[in-house]
Amino acid sequence: MTAKGYFTIERNIMGLNTSEIESTLGFRPGRFDKGVIFLELLQRPTLDQFEQGGSTRYSARKGLKINELTPRIIPFAWTNQRLVKIEPIIRHTPLESYPAAPRFGASEQWLLKEGVEILAREICTLQKGDTYWGRGKPS
Repeated sequence: MTAKGYFTIERNIMGLNTSEIESTLGFRPGRFDKGVIFLELLQRPTLDQFEQGGSTRYSARKGLKINELTPRIIPFAWTNQRLVKIEPIIRHTPLESYPAAPRFGASEQWLLKEGVEILAREICTLQKGDTYWGRGKPS
């Protein structure tokens, strides 16, 4: 299995239910009603494989000012953090919208470049209303 497109850090969604994850990641309300799959990237993307995606506060990287002189670093937060790709079970349509996440609930994200696919494995599948706990619900 492979992942492509946008991804984030697991800590941004830990302990959230599916509707809270929709909001945090900038998906329209109800987008995960048919379920959602969580993938773990099995390798760290190299500098030439990804671009900074800014925050889910701004759809389609709006407001992100990046040029060839902008330093491209692997964020410090990747250390000991799982990189995750979240996919609704039912794929989007060309008319799919991605509303801005709330100001204080947005998540940083990165974008795998066109044509880049990273090996991934399924962590879990959640149904509407379920909560994401990653490696297991805390005791």
